[in-house]
Amino acid sequence: MSVITLPVCPTTCAGTLGSVRFNECAPEVHFGEIARLYLWALDDEAFASQADFDDLVHWSEHIMEGPDIHTGLPADTITDPIRVFTVIGEMPEPEQTETSISGDRIIIGFKKFVLNLEIDETNDTNYNFLLLSECGGKYHAVFETADGMVYGGYQGLEVSIKMNQVIPRERTNVVKIMVKVSWSSKTHPLRQILTIA
Repeated sequence: MSVITLPVCPTTCAGTLGSVRFNECAPEVHFGEIARLYLWALDDEAFASQADFDDLVHWSEHIMEGPDIHTGLPADTITDPIRVFTVIGEMPEPEQTETSISGDRIIIGFKKFVLNLEIDETNDTNYNFLLLSECGGKYHAVFETADGMVYGGYQGLEVSIKMNQVIPRERTNVVKIMVKVSWSSKTHPLRQILTIA
């Protein structure tokens, strides 16, 4: 498993010429579709280190959707619970500002990332989560693509959530909860392969 780390940026005007790698016969590609969203409370520390994040046993001690099926204890008794959402979604290109300043220089602003997600299981529990999300507040989040690439790093992304339910006009289509997960950052999120669920 490789863990991507943030680069140390130069303090001069020169750009850094990083390494690249292409393979004519066996190119490495990653497929789309965000398949899962993991959320935990902003004041919780689900992962104290990268080692905790890499440890699937550690994950299993925190992932909680409802009452613990093994102990019967309510989810609120689990330390730093992580909620798992099965979704279909995307991360389009982030918005970013460019400001011209003196000396023919351009300052690149923070990127504004938005995940567009759909939840198609609209049971009472998930609907109540939607209602609770309307109170506002921020969360820690990581997200996983269908091919097992996990984005966000062990500290998670500090995100805002907007949820709305959409009822289609046709009875052949299902009701969905539409989710927008947003955050701002100078860089794209860290990523690694990690099979969680």
